[in-house]
Amino acid sequence: MSIKTLLKTLPLLLILLISSCGWQLKGQRQAPAALKVLTLQHQLGPAASKQLQQQLTEHGWLITTDAASSQALLSLNPLDIRSRTQTINSQGQVAEYELVGRLSGSLVSANGSTTPIDITTQVWFDNDVTRVSATELEETAQRARLTSKLIDLLILRLLHSNSGS
Repeated sequence: MSIKTLLKTLPLLLILLISSCGWQLKGQRQAPAALKVLTLQHQLGPAASKQLQQQLTEHGWLITTDAASSQALLSLNPLDIRSRTQTINSQGQVAEYELVGRLSGSLVSANGSTTPIDITTQVWFDNDVTRVSATELEETAQRARLTSKLIDLLILRLLHSNSGS
């Protein structure tokens, strides 16, 4: 077999190898059927609330205010975001911050089983001591990023929840 022929058949062989081992593309995960209809109680701010509702809807959850027709209650406490100093420069000024975010609450299914929710994550950002307003803008952007991260992690947790079974 010539090298030219081998190079032509190599992509086909790789495709056959990958498909034969069971690997396949997966679609977007959908809400568990037993938890598809949710009543949502939270103390999140307006932006986080809107983002959470969009994410839930995107993944197939139906949000209702009628607890009687709901399959589960998702109750969330306010976001807890704290700032920590990470490094100090040679002039004794803060050079880097860490924001630590926590989202807690519970998922209670119609059958009464409760799944506690406790998600923590963090982001880092630099402090530009010469431009205070730039640092404030950066912190605001990082807080929004941290909130998005927490909501994404919550959605993953809910997608893998077994409370309804």
